[in-house]
Amino acid sequence: MIREDVRKSLCMEDKSVIGHIGRFMKAKNHLFLIDIFSCIHRMLPAACLLLIGEGELKKTVERKVSALGLEGSVSFAGIRDDVPDLLQAMDAFVLPSRYEGLPLVLIEAQAAGLPCIVSDCITEEIAVTDLTRFVSLDEQAQTWAEVIVDRMHGNDRVNRQTEIMKAGYDAEDNARWLQDFYLSCNVKRDR
Repeated sequence: MIREDVRKSLCMEDKSVIGHIGRFMKAKNHLFLIDIFSCIHRMLPAACLLLIGEGELKKTVERKVSALGLEGSVSFAGIRDDVPDLLQAMDAFVLPSRYEGLPLVLIEAQAAGLPCIVSDCITEEIAVTDLTRFVSLDEQAQTWAEVIVDRMHGNDRVNRQTEIMKAGYDAEDNARWLQDFYLSCNVKRDR
């Protein structure tokens, strides 16, 4: 199975894997994410954090991980082209962003059946399943950690593709709509 193979390749077979995908920049709030994970790690010493992405603040985040003694529990995976497989390896997805547009990675995480714990700065439109839980950035890291651990332990990984499609995130439907839109623009231009 994909989940087991990916977890094995990442040396995370027997761990609770918390995941995050995003560019290392202020908006994504990685430093707070590390504080959250530090609290999780105290509750679940076998937990690990999988960070996917690159960016100007990566070195700063690496220094904080080192300062907290979490080097063996935080994995910096860089930019990857196997995100759907990596999502399958995770037990929870966390996005404590300060601000976002419409983060499609949350749609992908929900489609993978992951509990998604996200900041209340993200539009509620993104919650297309019951897997998404909004938490205020005014809450302490410990509160976030407790929510994440609670959501991880009550989650049955079920395919949520039907819910995602009903919410309007079907690739084929969107491609058809876009094609029709371009064709209608072309017809108007020719008149």
